[in-house]
Amino acid sequence: MKNTNFFIKVILHFPYIIGNQKPLSLTNFKNLWIITKMGLKIISRVIGYYFSTPEFKGEILRAYNEFFGSRCKSIEQIKFRDEIEEGLFKEWFLYDFKLSNNLSPLEFFYLTNPLKLSKDLLQECKDLQENSYGFYKVLEVSQGYGLVVENLQTGKVYEVKEFLATFYLSKGHVIPTRVGKVGDHYELVGSASPLPLIKLSPILEKKFRKLKIQWSPKVIWEMYLSGVYEREEPQTLTLEEAENNLKIVLSKYGLDRFVTTELLKEWIYNKSETDLYFLNILSSLLYPVDNYADVMDELTIAFNNFYNLCPQKALGGKSPMEKVLEHRERGIPPDFRLTLKKSPIPDLYKKYSKSLEFAKKGDAERALKKINELFSYMLKNKITSRDIYRMFANKGAFHGALGDWEKCTFFLQIALELNPYYDFAKTQLKKLKKMGYSFEKIEKKKFQKDIAYKYYIFLKSLKINFAQREDS
Repeated sequence: MKNTNFFIKVILHFPYIIGNQKPLSLTNFKNLWIITKMGLKIISRVIGYYFSTPEFKGEILRAYNEFFGSRCKSIEQIKFRDEIEEGLFKEWFLYDFKLSNNLSPLEFFYLTNPLKLSKDLLQECKDLQENSYGFYKVLEVSQGYGLVVENLQTGKVYEVKEFLATFYLSKGHVIPTRVGKVGDHYELVGSASPLPLIKLSPILEKKFRKLKIQWSPKVIWEMYLSGVYEREEPQTLTLEEAENNLKIVLSKYGLDRFVTTELLKEWIYNKSETDLYFLNILSSLLYPVDNYADVMDELTIAFNNFYNLCPQKALGGKSPMEKVLEHRERGIPPDFRLTLKKSPIPDLYKKYSKSLEFAKKGDAERALKKINELFSYMLKNKITSRDIYRMFANKGAFHGALGDWEKCTFFLQIALELNPYYDFAKTQLKKLKKMGYSFEKIEKKKFQKDIAYKYYIFLKSLKINFAQREDS
């Protein structure tokens, strides 16, 4: 799965991007998917047969090693971390694994009928061979009776009989599960999902429908569980551990020069934005860097482990993780909405380059127009740059080239305020003073409508340390 695309990484880092936290087990929500239904009665009997019949030990061992990519030499070495993992494996074994005879266990059971089932029960085994695994979108909910769901990749719509899940699911939820035929109707015949309840934005749903992935419980395990956890029982992070891990990553990529974990705690506590907002700010301080995508993966995991454990004012002083656990104890499943947005960071530098191109040509008017567009873009996307003080200085220089010496001085002063070590701003302000353009008391009210000043007000609220020596 090395070619995993960005969408799958979003799923991987969900929910709350917990890192090596133990996944939220939906079995704690009264086994949301696994309830007593016609199809599941026969499924439990078939699985029970295979796992209690000695002649299939070798097949189960081979399936286990294939599913988990392990090298267990005996069936006694087989172990599962939790019910979620065991359920995913057994579902995959029953429907998707091929025995040595090239039949699935469900197919072989139907053909041989080892338990001497009645004609009706055996027919259910045949019916269940008509099944489809994937991500399904809930189109309609009839509480206590059933659901209408759509397979997002095939577009096929099913009416399924269901009881308990109808009290948890609502229109728009997307779930990974298996729909199977049972007699004259369809049911949800999959195991418990390791993913929380999610809803997709229209853009993300469109991209998801185009994915060429052949979903199965094994793929879900590989993408969601295998890449996040070791096979050993995971250890729950404390806030102190998550903070130390984040400090290491910030230091590794030079971000500790701009922000501290204490400042990040302040951002998170008083947050009025999503965690993606904070990540955008951090990534804009990071960019450009080699292997940007890989570095962002590392930063994202470290930051979100930290974010999940930090208290927030909006949560009554509790952390997102505490709220999740609180809801879990009350039997309330988490409900998330996933969205996909293009990173605004690369375009920031493209826009900046355009401004500099016009400046090199001596076209100060167009250079000024482009740098104002840049400030507008940064304010709209709530991002910044490690070179932001240079951008303010350039804006000031463009104003000077057009004869507006007061604005020239004002924005050079902002550049120097942000970074007192910035020699260019110091030199230019000295030159202006010698030329007689000294504005000791500039009225800031004059610039309230200027987009760069509006951006400056936003930037000051972040308290980022831009005071960096030129050779640092």
